[in-house]
Amino acid sequence: MIDLPSDVTHAFDWGSTGDPLKDAVLADTAQRIKAVDLAIAEQDPLHEAYRFYSEGTVAAGSERYIQEFVDHEARTTGFARFYDADVTVHEDGTAVLVYCEDQSKAFNKFFGTGKTDVTPMTKNSYVTMRPPCGRAGTVCG
Repeated sequence: MIDLPSDVTHAFDWGSTGDPLKDAVLADTAQRIKAVDLAIAEQDPLHEAYRFYSEGTVAAGSERYIQEFVDHEARTTGFARFYDADVTVHEDGTAVLVYCEDQSKAFNKFFGTGKTDVTPMTKNSYVTMRPPCGRAGTVCG
C-alpha cells in the first residue's frame, strides 16, 4: 500500500473490465499514479515505489515529471479523478492504457511558503493520458 500525504486523494473511476489482464493493468496503473505522487511528496525522482510499477520510457517520463516538482520545491495536493479507461492487451503480453484525468481540484503546493497554487478550472483541467509517458495529452470530454 502506498501512503500519500493526507491532502492528496485520488478516485479511480474506471471500474472492472471483467478481464483479469486488463484489470491488472488498471490496478497497477492506479498504484503507479499514487507512487509518482509519493515520489513527488518525498522529492525523490528515483523513488523505488514508482519504479516498481514502470520501466523504460514510462519510468523515464515519470522521473522527469518528478524532477520538475523537485526543481520547483513543490508537490501535489488536492483531488484527482481518473476515468474512461480503455485497455488494450496485445498478443505479446504488452498493454496500452488510455484514460482521462480530471485535474480541476489538483494543485501544486510549495514547500518554502506552504502556499498552494489554486488555479481556476478550465477545459484544460480534463486531459487524456496516452502512452508512452502518461503525462501529455489532449483535452478530454
